[in-house]
Amino acid sequence: MGGIGFGYTLLDDQLKPLATEEKSVSIDLFVSSNGFYLPRLKCQLAYGKRNRKDSSSSLRVQSRQCGLKFDYDDLTDEQKEKIELFLKHYTAGEA
Repeated sequence: MGGIGFGYTLLDDQLKPLATEEKSVSIDLFVSSNGFYLPRLKCQLAYGKRNRKDSSSSLRVQSRQCGLKFDYDDLTDEQKEKIELFLKHYTAGEA
């Protein structure tokens, strides 16, 4: 319930990775296959790094990992309930 980690792909010339100096971020969680949507979750960046196992053949594409800690005290009860639902049903790790 405290946070979430995920991988993402980044095009070097279009976007910049989440950086540790950008401590406070706001994210939207969504699952396109069923319409689950939870907007504007306040988070703190726990880590952001390039995936060492990146076997991309293109130097312009990066595979990255990111960890976010939810600002749990700043979330509404509804957001907390939806986070629990998301973690139980739409993630690969323990909830």
